Amino acid sequence: MRLSPGVSAEEGLEQVCQSIYWSHDAAVLTTCAADPPGAVVTFVNPAFTDLTGYPAHEAIGRSPDQLLFGPNTNPAVPVDVLVAVKKGESFECESVVRRKDGTAAAVRSRVVPVRGPSGRAVRSLVFLRDTSGERKAERDARDARAVCDQLFASPALGVALADEDRRLVRVNAAFARMHGYAEHELVGTDLLKLVPPDHRDRAARAHSEYLTQGGPRTQDWLAACKDGSSRRVSGTVGAAVLGNGSRVLVITLADVSDQDRIQAQLRDANKMENVGRLAGGIAHEFNNLLTVVQAFAGMAAEALPPGHEARGHIAQVTRAADHAAQLTRQLLTYARRRPVEPQIVDLSAVVAGIADFLRGTLGDKVKLSIHTRESVHPISADPNLLVQVLVNLAANARDAMPVGGR
Repeated sequence: MRLSPGVSAEEGLEQVCQSIYWSHDAAVLTTCAADPPGAVVTFVNPAFTDLTGYPAHEAIGRSPDQLLFGPNTNPAVPVDVLVAVKKGESFECESVVRRKDGTAAAVRSRVVPVRGPSGRAVRSLVFLRDTSGERKAERDARDARAVCDQLFASPALGVALADEDRRLVRVNAAFARMHGYAEHELVGTDLLKLVPPDHRDRAARAHSEYLTQGGPRTQDWLAACKDGSSRRVSGTVGAAVLGNGSRVLVITLADVSDQDRIQAQLRDANKMENVGRLAGGIAHEFNNLLTVVQAFAGMAAEALPPGHEARGHIAQVTRAADHAAQLTRQLLTYARRRPVEPQIVDLSAVVAGIADFLRGTLGDKVKLSIHTRESVHPISADPNLLVQVLVNLAANARDAMPVGGR
């Protein structure tokens, strides 16, 4: 910067002060270091006061290094700036200004010599631009990128970005895996490809609404997979604005198909529990009736003389009632309405005793063969529970052979 020719030095410096008074950047006018007693501040503009908190009357007359260099400033910077001021040279650097309240502000400093008509530097003008906001924005951007990277690294949460044309611009491994694709197969793909055909019109309208309305929405929908199947997912979709002003959809998905399966199993378990309660109630009442049948059958047998023909018929009734009572005990055990009663039992005898019952359970298509060993050590168990286990095994085997087997 050069003073206007034909005017005095004082008038020229006054013009400089007027030109920088309304500058958005903080400005400090100093004498050159060659002038005794060294460089001092001769003028500051209002932006400098806003930046540092020092009004003009407190700043003027002080050494510039007291105002321009705060903590955490590179030690080489003050030396370089003062050398530039002394030599009347231009210089730019990053530094830290100490505010009057003791806080610090990051600034970008630019030293500009003010030369007289002869070309000699008569003053130095230092412009300070506050970069604290820029650095905060940079830190925020770095933090946002770190959060985004962590989000995309999630092994369970599917994450994707789609542009205004519905093209996927980035997906993570979990998102691709939910749809049966590799990540590179989805980048650049139309988002509607991942929606079942009969839902695509509605999805296209929703895409436009999400971009214009912005706010995130959470809902469940069907996702179309690469193999032609579909699965239910729960997701959140919202719009975000990039630095260039364009909008993208941010999609996060959680696969809830396993949750559906677990809920179905829970419903089945509840049904079985209800069936068990019903079976237990029926078995309890039926057991009371059997007790009456067994009692009267015993009384009838005692009333008949030995060798009477009816004794054989009554014995058949008693055996049938005993077998029915055994079945009711199994039902009561299944319904958890009968306590477990372990006893010493012969496992081979238990198996042989329910052979006919198992054959009736298996039906005509499945042939049952029973092979037991004669020398089997007795075990301690509830025989009714053993029967229940064997019946369950037989039923599972029957269900696994729908066309029959052995």
